Amino acid sequence: NGGGNNTINYAIDGENITTLTAGKSTTFNVTYSAPSESDIWLTLYHVTGDNWDLIAEKKKVNSVAAGENKTTTITLDIPSSVEGRNDYTLFFDIRPVGTDWQQRKANEQINNVTVKSIPKGVSGKSGKYKIKRTDCDQYWDMNGNGTANGTALCQYNDEGTELYQQFHLEEVSANSGIYRIYANDTGKLIDINAASQDNGAKVQIWENTNCECQQFILVDAGNGAYNFIALHSLKAIEVP
Repeated sequence: NGGGNNTINYAIDGENITTLTAGKSTTFNVTYSAPSESDIWLTLYHVTGDNWDLIAEKKKVNSVAAGENKTTTITLDIPSSVEGRNDYTLFFDIRPVGTDWQQRKANEQINNVTVKSIPKGVSGKSGKYKIKRTDCDQYWDMNGNGTANGTALCQYNDEGTELYQQFHLEEVSANSGIYRIYANDTGKLIDINAASQDNGAKVQIWENTNCECQQFILVDAGNGAYNFIALHSLKAIEVP
C-alpha cells in the first residue's frame, strides 16, 4: 500500500469473487481507505508471462469520499465473447481523482479467476414436447401429477397423451436459444429451487418470476438429443 497523509494511508480490499460468467455483470464489494477523494478501478486481465491482455475494466462511476475502512461497490461487465478458462486475474486499484494507472496508490490482485462461457443454444424450437431421456424409456413428468408451486420434476414410464408429461418450450427472444419451459397447461415454469447453483438442486415448477433460474439454454448434444442448461448456473438438468 502506498502512503497517504499522516492519519490515513491508501488501501483497497476487493471482494474475493473467483468465478465470473461471460456476457454477465458481477458486482463486487470493496473496502478502502483514502486521505482524499479518489477513483476506484476494477480490471480483468489474462496474463501470459509479461503480457497483460485487457479483458474488461470499470471505473467507479462516482469518485469515492475520503475516509478509513469505508465501503462501496463496483460492477464489472464481462463481454460475451470472452473465452471460458480459469487463469484470469482481477486487479483492484485506488488512485487520485482523474489520474491514470501509473498514479495508483494501492492495489489488490486476485489470481486464478474462472470465467464461464455461455454455450450457444439452438433457436427455433418453441412448441409442445414430451421430453425423453436418451438412456432409458422414461419421460419428464410432474411428481404426483402436481400443479402447485414446488412440485418436483421427476421421470416416469411413457403415459401417452398424459397432460403431466407435456411441456411447452417458449424461446425468450428470437435466435437466443434460451427457453422458458412451461409444465403442461398449468402456466408454471420449470424452475431451480431457490436459484441454487449446487449440484443436485431440486428441479420443480413455480410461477413465473422472470428469474434466470427459470431459463434454460437448449444445447445440441448430437443424434437428435439436447441438454437443458440452466442460465443462472450453467449446469445441466438431471432428472432423479
